[in-house]
Amino acid sequence: MKPRLLPGIALLLMAVLLHTDAHAGLKNTLANHASPYLAMHAGDPVYWQEWNEQSVAMARRQNKLLFVSVGYFACHWCHVMQRESYQNPAIAAKLNSNFIPVKVDRELNPALDTRLIEFVESTRGYSGWPLNVFITPDGYPLLGIVYLPPEDFGSLVDELQTLWQQDHVQLTADAKAASAEFVTAALPAGIPLKTDLAGQVRAQLKKVSFAKADHMAGGFGNQSKFPSVPQLAALLESYASDADAQTAEFLRLTLDNMASLGLHDIVGGGFFRYTVDPQWHVPHFEKMLYDNALLASLYLRAGTLLDEPAYLATARQTLDFMQSELAGRQGGLYASLSAIDSNGIEGGYYLWQAEELQALLTAAEWLAVSKAWKIEGSMTTEDGYLPLAYRDSEEVAAELSIPLAELRQRLTSAKQKMLAARKQRSLPVDDKQLAAWNGLALSAFAEGAAVFDDKRYRDMADRIRTFLLSQLWQDGRLLRARDTNGKALGEATLEDYAYVAQGLLAWVGLSKQAKDYDEVGRIIRTAWKRFFTAQGWRLTETSLLATATSQVVLADGPMPSPSAELLRATLGWLQEREDSGLRAQTMHAISAGQALLLEDPYWFASQARVVFMLQQP
Repeated sequence: MKPRLLPGIALLLMAVLLHTDAHAGLKNTLANHASPYLAMHAGDPVYWQEWNEQSVAMARRQNKLLFVSVGYFACHWCHVMQRESYQNPAIAAKLNSNFIPVKVDRELNPALDTRLIEFVESTRGYSGWPLNVFITPDGYPLLGIVYLPPEDFGSLVDELQTLWQQDHVQLTADAKAASAEFVTAALPAGIPLKTDLAGQVRAQLKKVSFAKADHMAGGFGNQSKFPSVPQLAALLESYASDADAQTAEFLRLTLDNMASLGLHDIVGGGFFRYTVDPQWHVPHFEKMLYDNALLASLYLRAGTLLDEPAYLATARQTLDFMQSELAGRQGGLYASLSAIDSNGIEGGYYLWQAEELQALLTAAEWLAVSKAWKIEGSMTTEDGYLPLAYRDSEEVAAELSIPLAELRQRLTSAKQKMLAARKQRSLPVDDKQLAAWNGLALSAFAEGAAVFDDKRYRDMADRIRTFLLSQLWQDGRLLRARDTNGKALGEATLEDYAYVAQGLLAWVGLSKQAKDYDEVGRIIRTAWKRFFTAQGWRLTETSLLATATSQVVLADGPMPSPSAELLRATLGWLQEREDSGLRAQTMHAISAGQALLLEDPYWFASQARVVFMLQQP
């Protein structure tokens, strides 16, 4: 979509005016919040409010724009903007005086986050976090930005306030007009499903994916690199049907580089969120539960389909990382590990100085590590080296004139020492236990238990299942999350129901218990009732945004489309249970989305998997 700026605010990008009126009518309300991300903003001089009816009502009473700032605990640039702007007394005074400042943990408000991401991408051509959107008092997004240096941000705030004072009626009209593109009509009815839809989607998916692919380094794009699990998972299922050699080659290239280079922590296991370079070398160092759960499932499937033991080993390492580093006291898994260590250094927990390793390891271990893991030459960042398995072990063993088995023994011994030393460091944890993300983790552990016949993974899957059903499934409804003390947080959305249903269905594959099928059925039926409308799928039942509408198909993001995942879970459940009404509703939703899917299956890759499942060769 071509980005466009709303007419009345195009000049905001050159904001130059200054305005520093003070205001003492509000106070910061985030002290002792159960969300670690919101709690860390409690000391800001900005008078942060939460996103709720009271904040919106306050904006209407005072005719002020809401300044809604969305981020999350593990986000590097969120920390930077906090330090530079939100802890700046002059900027805080501007926000307090002229706006209603609202802080949002995107992990507790995924529906709001998704809608604001869509708005910023449509108006600026890109988006990300920190995600900052100025919203009119009646709920229409007006202007969105991501990170800005404090000078630019302060000037922008001044200019927007000036424009709002001069003609808030016109700015409101501009914002309302811009929201029209998000309105959808009723779903088309009576459209038969194409008999060869899967074949057409498969061909189009490969065409558009390979056009975006980096055929030298793997993955998609030529700047920063994300795992893009929904797209890779769809290509894997496409390969399962046609055994296309080009697809296999691209998948192997991507999976190899993601596992051996900077996206993957080869010492302690687990994946970082993305790399800042196209060669997969330098990560942003946050580790998210959803990434690791999705990647564990991806490598399990790839190891099986491509008959590659190394991918199964990567899946094991990822499951072991999740179990050892993210397991919470109540049975669920924590949300994330921060990119910033306790000393304020991004990646400091994972980085090494050469001299530090030389003192820690034997001479033989150091020689093996320095050659095999690229602990030589220029450092990964200015703060040290991140071990990268960028060379074949056979090549390194030959260079050192030692047997391959001896090289592996040296690296294993070195890794154990490095892990022990790393445990002396400190890394902040976001200890929220989210329904959706634990649903993804349940899928991964249940699949791992089936592939490896490993009791540890089965026990972990059982623990997550028990947590979801006993702690987050209450009175016929899901809760979004609980904090580490058991306090309920947030409102469950479609993604919670979809991912939990999918996880429980994976568990049913292990348990074969009728009661587990019944639980999945209750969650699936509740999701359809709450989130599927005559206009399509909605992310949440209630929204304070005026632009919250339903969509025929929900696109993939870093996580799979929640509508597609619910469809997949429903089809899986219907293989064992009959419900003619639910089956008809499912087929209606799939048929209504087929034109959009054929138009661009890359962004609807999870919907493509639904079609592949429905029309298996």
